[in-house]
Amino acid sequence: MKLKHFLLYAMGILIPTTVFSAEYYVVPGLRSTGNDGSSWEKAITMYDVFENDASAAKNDEVSKYKTGDVFFLAGGTYYNATSPGADAGRIYRGYVFVGGCDQSKGAVTEWPAYPSATPTIFSGDLDENGGPSAGDLRNLIHVRQARNDDAENLAHICRLIGIDFTCSYSPEGSTNASGAVYCTQGAIELQYCNIYNNISKGEGAGDGIGAGIHIYGGLYHIKDCNVYNNKAHKTGAGFRCTTRSSKKANGVIERCYFGNNEVESRYGGAIAQSSGENMWIINSTIVDNKAFYEGAGVCANGSSFDDDVRAVHIINCTIAGNTCSADPSELYAEDTETGTVTNPGSWLGSQIRIACDPAVNICNSIIVGRDDDGAVAKAAIVLTGTEKTPSSAYLNSYGGSILGTFGSVMESPTIAINWNNDHMDGNNPNTYSKIFGTTAAGENGGFTKTLKPVDNGILDQLGVYALYGFELGEYIKTLKDEGRYLPFEIDVTVDQTGSKRSQEEVNGETAPGAYDFLTNHGTGIANTASPGSSLKLQASGNGIYKVVGLTDNATIHIYNLQGMRIQSITQSDTIDLRELAKGIYMANVNGQTFKVTR
Repeated sequence: MKLKHFLLYAMGILIPTTVFSAEYYVVPGLRSTGNDGSSWEKAITMYDVFENDASAAKNDEVSKYKTGDVFFLAGGTYYNATSPGADAGRIYRGYVFVGGCDQSKGAVTEWPAYPSATPTIFSGDLDENGGPSAGDLRNLIHVRQARNDDAENLAHICRLIGIDFTCSYSPEGSTNASGAVYCTQGAIELQYCNIYNNISKGEGAGDGIGAGIHIYGGLYHIKDCNVYNNKAHKTGAGFRCTTRSSKKANGVIERCYFGNNEVESRYGGAIAQSSGENMWIINSTIVDNKAFYEGAGVCANGSSFDDDVRAVHIINCTIAGNTCSADPSELYAEDTETGTVTNPGSWLGSQIRIACDPAVNICNSIIVGRDDDGAVAKAAIVLTGTEKTPSSAYLNSYGGSILGTFGSVMESPTIAINWNNDHMDGNNPNTYSKIFGTTAAGENGGFTKTLKPVDNGILDQLGVYALYGFELGEYIKTLKDEGRYLPFEIDVTVDQTGSKRSQEEVNGETAPGAYDFLTNHGTGIANTASPGSSLKLQASGNGIYKVVGLTDNATIHIYNLQGMRIQSITQSDTIDLRELAKGIYMANVNGQTFKVTR
């Protein structure tokens, strides 16, 4: 056991407290070991953790493992249940699972760089046929802490870092627990994870529908993750958020890539906010996802179902080239004399579908479709559904965006719609080819894929004025002051790669979208695929570390072991912890995470 220092968040105050937590070494296996996990030679398996949590349940006093404990996972493939169609063992506490560890290097003194050369894979592929199929595991991690208080949830957040989740299969008739990553009534954070090749055939209500990541009440922070090639029957192939009657869902999707996710019968190919209070989508790329009709990129249902706010905030995002497969001639008709729309569908809102008293904010983003001719059937953003309490609904733009066309199939909608200093042209619509040409999402720095415009001069051509980093910070503050709950700290002054957006109005240049193509990407989060690019820390004593291997100064973020960012050091090559209390912290430098002590 090692003495560690935490800052617990309670009633808006950071309270220092000293707790004991431990580090454990974990290897693949299909049964518990009874080992103490103190080394690779005495490593445990995930089944030791599952058995402990099944026995202790919510009784933290009798649990061997405690919130804040760190589990180092060796590279390899893990099957977190063994019976066909089963769920993974349940996690009750705020553990930290660190994937991609290399056993050959001995004891872990530095956290891995990602992507790791020794990846940790949570797989549901019990029949080992190489893909998700009937009989494979329904989910691969199951976080269900059964806590309904947000402060308590944050104090017990479960963090999964550097893990791949693949080959889960949720069959027809599933009514709960679908999704490779499944969390209900708890708090979960994913970072540097890949979620891919998962299938959900579920059709029912509740939580039996999502395929990739499924949140059913609680808090979530999904950051620096690639979510791709997932398929669902109904909604939310990549990410689906719903709310339990006892717990509303709130969370952040940040610096992520969603690509080639597909819904075969409805909408929300990449992301579906089916219910929940506040979803923040920040610095993320959502491209080439598919739906049968409507909202192949993002589906945002409003409050008319159950009076939840269900707000979606889209900031610094690129949502482009998402398509619907239905034939518009079968689903869409418009009276040539009256303009009345009947049986809407197909490409309708191919990028974003907002429905039923929505509450949506858009800022500094690029949202364009493949085929947009100004007609409502092919609009990039569409308003649909019915109104119940339109006085609480809105579609607001804060400016700085490049947008395709907007269409409404509602008869005389009364919700507030405000476009502010965006570029939207109904006569010559902004489309994928106009902005991105034939460019596809790719590796442009950072852990996740991004999409670059075909011409760096596109802003001058369109007359678009993107927002600077400090303006975006002011915008976030405004939303929070208006009561929009933001459970995690976010950084809108950087782009998806972690590179700094310009703060200078006079001499600086900045761009909308997830990838700021006008900034210098040499100081952002590095693509750590090359071992030669790995950074090292050189300790000077008393909490001071020199970062060795930087080509330029970087912004360094310091986190406590519960994942809360407590300090940022800008434009430096030195980590100085002398102002912090003695304890163990995590330092993130250009995408690499190091354990540091004060």
